[in-house]
Amino acid sequence: MNVSELVSAYLIDKNVREGEERLPFRLHVSDIANGCTRAVWHRIHNGLTNEFTSTQLKKFAFGHAWERVVEEALVFAGYEIIVDEMVEMDDGVIGHGDILAVNADTRHLIEVKTTMLFRNGGRPPVMYTRDELREQQRQYIIQPTRYAKHYACDTFTLHLIDRGTGIDGDFEFVTAEEWPYVKARSAQFKLLMELPDEPDALLPQWTRNAKGVSYICKTCPVLTCSQNPNYTAARSA
Repeated sequence: MNVSELVSAYLIDKNVREGEERLPFRLHVSDIANGCTRAVWHRIHNGLTNEFTSTQLKKFAFGHAWERVVEEALVFAGYEIIVDEMVEMDDGVIGHGDILAVNADTRHLIEVKTTMLFRNGGRPPVMYTRDELREQQRQYIIQPTRYAKHYACDTFTLHLIDRGTGIDGDFEFVTAEEWPYVKARSAQFKLLMELPDEPDALLPQWTRNAKGVSYICKTCPVLTCSQNPNYTAARSA
């Protein structure tokens, strides 16, 4: 029995069905955090859904499983929690925060992310610092900032865990300190989505290599985008 093929087929079918249920496509918090404005524009204007590979979907499954563990730990500690609540924000952007922990006095947003920490010469990986997250992995901060702002949480926690070793770490951020950058990026996305023609690509700095080339274009499934390396082949097929 080829379990790998069975799992891949199941995850791809599930993703397609869930994508169709979400049509028409709307601007999502994850687009603002990770996305390319050009690819998002094509999805909105052409009615496309996110087409993830089976490898990407397996990574998502790992992340969802760890979210469940964190949820159970919070309940065990006595918190009431709200999980994956889909919300529409003041500017029309939609999304769902991972976990909102509630007790008698406070509401605290928790964003759970699995990652692969940098391996250096075979030495054990080291968890990011706060400065490294802001400079190299800011997408991890953008999403919980938007949810914390929506839920009026003064602070939020980013919980990161390395998929390979189980090394984890918690980073607490002040919502008001992160909001100006996130607000500006959200406004840029909203403006470009309203253009009648394909906009310039607002690619996040953290997706680019030392030469300034973004990995997003190489793996992007939006073949209608003129910057996609597969664009010419797709149009001539």
